[in-house]
Amino acid sequence: MNMRRLIPILLIPLLLPGCETPPSRGDRQALREHNTPPGIYDKMTEDEPLSVDDIIVLSRRGVPADVINRYLGENYALYRLRIADIERMRAAGVSEAVISYMLYLAPPYGPIDSYQGAAYPQARPYRMQD
Repeated sequence: MNMRRLIPILLIPLLLPGCETPPSRGDRQALREHNTPPGIYDKMTEDEPLSVDDIIVLSRRGVPADVINRYLGENYALYRLRIADIERMRAAGVSEAVISYMLYLAPPYGPIDSYQGAAYPQARPYRMQD
């Protein structure tokens, strides 16, 4: 089988978050085990979007990529990452699975608003409409 066709199939489990309300009991336990700072823990329990800096801190604390990705997917946060953001995350040791998922969540088109085309300083929450 062609490897190019196999890669998307292997990435599907990483890109599909669970269906629980974030964070689940197991995820809260993982956050506590990795000494997540209170400010970030509070954001996550209040279902608030995380900034790139928050994600770097979680990664440095050893929070598993699947816990971070599940939260990002369930929070409906959209990220418009600049190349500098991606390089900074890679330099900080953020998992490629997390970076790829954040890029997957990025809107292809969206309001430029007052940032004049620059990436948002933190995620903007987006809620699905019924």
